[in-house]
Amino acid sequence: MENKQPPFEDRGQNQNVPTTPPFTTPNPPLYQKKKSNAVPIVIAIIFAITAIIIASIICFFAFLRGGISELAKNHIFDNDSSYIEVNTSAEFDTDNILELDIEWIDGSVNLQYYDGEKIYIEENGNGKHPMCYKIDGTTLKIDEYRNKAKINIKTASKDLTVKLPLTYKANKIDISVVSASVAANGLNVGKLDFETVSGNGEFQFAVSPVEIDTESVSGEAKIILPEGVTGYSASWETVSGSLITNGFTDNSNSARYGDGSVLIDGDSVSGNLIISKAETKKAAA
Repeated sequence: MENKQPPFEDRGQNQNVPTTPPFTTPNPPLYQKKKSNAVPIVIAIIFAITAIIIASIICFFAFLRGGISELAKNHIFDNDSSYIEVNTSAEFDTDNILELDIEWIDGSVNLQYYDGEKIYIEENGNGKHPMCYKIDGTTLKIDEYRNKAKINIKTASKDLTVKLPLTYKANKIDISVVSASVAANGLNVGKLDFETVSGNGEFQFAVSPVEIDTESVSGEAKIILPEGVTGYSASWETVSGSLITNGFTDNSNSARYGDGSVLIDGDSVSGNLIISKAETKKAAA
């Protein structure tokens, strides 16, 4: 007898096979992404670092500006009764004067060499009070006014001319100015110190010096070394300024040239230090 199986779709019903409801799982709870605190922390750190950098820059500017300004106040604004007022001009023997110390506000300072035997100083301008001087040991100190506590310096622009004998060599010349330009030609000095707030200085040397120090805020210092200079070595720190060199045959635009014998130290806020070599004089045809 043939054993016939019922069709597949009928097996469950014909054989009374119990059926089970389809398997279901409960719906899982929706995943809620946990908010991260990393982003605001990173932003806060960035802001903090930025604030520190800005504060550091401001402090650095303030330090340099304040330092030089304080130096100017200490020297230029001192009320020293030992200074002698000068009526337009004066002259001095060079025998016991080894250093010059010049402090000036608003105007210009010019150093020249001439065929004479004495140091000669002269002022021109609209200042109501005369310049003054004193000899401190071997240093001739020249100042724009004696009693500055009662003077409005902004309304008193004056020009100073200093003439030095061609045969005279100073051990040191120290020039501090505020809102004044400085020009010096034919310098013969061992060391030059130049400090300025809002003023430029140009110094041309007839003989190579030993050392040059410059400090400037919103001012430029230009150093013109003699044609026969054997070398220089410059140490330069600046905010918003550049070291520029011109006229040298090797290592141009560098902080060192030749044997590095002339030591140049410069600090600047918003100002350049320019080191140049004097141009070769062409023989007359």
